[in-house]
Amino acid sequence: MKTLKTLATLCLVFLLIGCSGESNTGSDDMRGLVLKANKYEIYDNGTDVATFRVYFDGVELTEGYTIYDNNDEPLEGNTFSSTKIGLYEFWAEYGATTTSTNAKISVIATPPAAPSAPVDSNPSNLNFNRRVLLTQFTGIGCGNCPRMINALDDVKKDENLRNKIALSSAHIGGYAANDPAAMTTELNLDAAFGIIYNPDLIADFKRHNDDAATASKAYISKMINDALNRVNTRGGVAVNSKYHADKNYIVLTALVKAAETTDFRIGAILLENNIRGAQSNYGITPNEGVDFNNHNNCIRRVRCEQNEADFTGYDLGNIKAGATASKGFSFPLLKTWDPENLRVLVFISTKEGNSWYVNNVITCPINGQTDFEYSK
Repeated sequence: MKTLKTLATLCLVFLLIGCSGESNTGSDDMRGLVLKANKYEIYDNGTDVATFRVYFDGVELTEGYTIYDNNDEPLEGNTFSSTKIGLYEFWAEYGATTTSTNAKISVIATPPAAPSAPVDSNPSNLNFNRRVLLTQFTGIGCGNCPRMINALDDVKKDENLRNKIALSSAHIGGYAANDPAAMTTELNLDAAFGIIYNPDLIADFKRHNDDAATASKAYISKMINDALNRVNTRGGVAVNSKYHADKNYIVLTALVKAAETTDFRIGAILLENNIRGAQSNYGITPNEGVDFNNHNNCIRRVRCEQNEADFTGYDLGNIKAGATASKGFSFPLLKTWDPENLRVLVFISTKEGNSWYVNNVITCPINGQTDFEYSK
């Protein structure tokens, strides 16, 4: 009887977590007392401010709590700024309850000035090429993830599909433990997009209900075409970027041009290629030319968060057809990142119904100008 009961329990577990995907254990746990900050990085100018919020069992508290720094000194209010570079930790107390996990905020050097906006080589042209942003959720501990790596390789080898996409890869969650390509733990992209299993794949930051764990080229091709047919191309992006090796910073200015009058958001994501890390693979055979242990398009930093649950970009407001708007971005670099393998992905998102989705995307080097990608 005990054996049968154990087997029944195992079957229930498999039904709950799925057979082809692996549970992503990196989502937020809002049980008990939780301290959240709206930024995980601020500049050392004394005016850039991080704002804290305190939750108890998922409900935001408005009074009765105290926030402390790592010296156990109470904050005055719920904000933090500094002129001293470093990593700071904070915790909260509410009655007899304290937070079990500290909130961490890095104070980083104020970036150099952003370069001037790029020059449009064809000001009257409003016919932009449309690319779909594919974001893969993965980790080196995910044994099923190489199936997705092979499927994406099949897509990239198809010229008709390759020219319609931009790729990013989020190494995040429980299967990204000890992963050299892992994102910062403060970023909850998996929770924001409803990701439960690795591997997973989303197009244009749009959630889906399908099981993508065993995705094939045909599956991804349909995802791409569905995204292209979902909405018109509403605008394009050009970028002027500058890498400051002496300050270890990338700064850029993006120019958005509207093909039709609407509200726009914009975001930038720093990617790195050629990150080495031993990938679990469950004996899956790699495609010819594919190295499962070499990881590309890995998200290093994002500059697109509305808040901790919304990464659809910063508001640019309404832009009339043919008009432009610009936005500056900066990326401080860690010394472990190789500038030769870095590039920037810049996207625009627009509202579809009550939700915002990526409408177009462009990738660019960390040093130089990238023009609007016009249709041929």
